[in-house]
Amino acid sequence: MSGSLHIYQVIAHRIVDTAAAPRRSVVEYHTAPTWAVSDADTFLKAVDELGYGYDPVTRTGVIVSMPIIPVGAESAHFLFCVAYGEEAEHQAIWDGLDSRFRGHT
Repeated sequence: MSGSLHIYQVIAHRIVDTAAAPRRSVVEYHTAPTWAVSDADTFLKAVDELGYGYDPVTRTGVIVSMPIIPVGAESAHFLFCVAYGEEAEHQAIWDGLDSRFRGHT
């Protein structure tokens, strides 16, 4: 968890509605230190290409929860949430993003 608890609460309870059926979980992450994400467009394009964008019908997918801030010519850091049903779905999203961004720009 980060200092963005107020934003996380809105995402979990008002956007994803974790208590509604079927139940969903939401976890928030910082971009991994092993990832090379150059900017917002790169991240959002990858999320879309991988099919991980947030879907309000299924209430699952990736939601960027804090501004994407460039920290260098080839790197940006930010927070994002993964909304999911089953743990396998959560792991698949994380693994897909990790595979896409580990050491790549």
